[in-house]
Amino acid sequence: MMRAGWFLIVLGLLAGCPEDPSSRDDPDPRPRPMPDGGVIDGPGGPGAVADLLPFKLVAKAATYQTRVEQVSGAGLDAAMASMASAGYAVTAATTNTAGYTLFGVKPTGSTATYTARVAQVAGSGLDTTLATFAADGYAVTAALTNTAGYTFLGLRPTGGGAYQAQVRQVSGSQLSTSVDELAVGGYAVTAATTNTAGYTLLALRPASRTQARPQQVQQSSGAGLQEAVVQAAGQGFVPTALLSNTAGYTTFLVKPVGAVAQLGARLEQVAGSQLSDTAASLGAAGYVITAATTNTAGYTLLAVRR
Repeated sequence: MMRAGWFLIVLGLLAGCPEDPSSRDDPDPRPRPMPDGGVIDGPGGPGAVADLLPFKLVAKAATYQTRVEQVSGAGLDAAMASMASAGYAVTAATTNTAGYTLFGVKPTGSTATYTARVAQVAGSGLDTTLATFAADGYAVTAALTNTAGYTFLGLRPTGGGAYQAQVRQVSGSQLSTSVDELAVGGYAVTAATTNTAGYTLLALRPASRTQARPQQVQQSSGAGLQEAVVQAAGQGFVPTALLSNTAGYTTFLVKPVGAVAQLGARLEQVAGSQLSDTAASLGAAGYVITAATTNTAGYTLLAVRR
């Protein structure tokens, strides 16, 4: 499998976002129902995962362990499999000349594990590949494009069910309309890429759920990115994909169905040498990196805390 380079996440500053009471330590060790459906891990033990797509299949916890991997295309399958079997959900990734960089996260002490799947396809194979992932219960938590084609990173949690999938390839002027249409049908944009074909959106919904899913797409300059993400998080929206091109930064955000709690948000822009330390610091503070991109500003990471 040929793969060019892709690299991950960068994330950073937040200030003044009201504390979400649900982010505090919970003394009740029993699995708890999510507003979006499904069950999340209680402290120290895994629960069934049904519909945690907006949070990239990561259960709520007070703190998280993190793992950053930087690999060539030839090492991508093995890296994904290793992280998944160790319980790390790869929640964001990006590509550049440093190769493929994966950011993994898991609740501290969790014993839950995943199985992983990697696919690399031409544009003509997008619909079929995503449909196969979805039918087999794999959620695409990150997608990238480079000279190797389109790369999908998929995870299947223990106890997870099948999904239904849609792929959209649109121009920038069609982004808002396309996201709105997906949202009405209950589809969450869990990953996205951009290249000369325009914007490619990968959207999933649990096979048993068709309820409309609130979403946003934002385009902002680097100077406006932090404010936009923090404001959206304050309304309960989670960034699931972050892209950068000549239009600036494009952020896709999803709100769990029925969720009312405000979320904390962080943005970091760092060099590659700072990625592991940055991820570890965010995890220790209870933040999950959910989207990332890389450009001349370095690695830009977006993270949320529930």
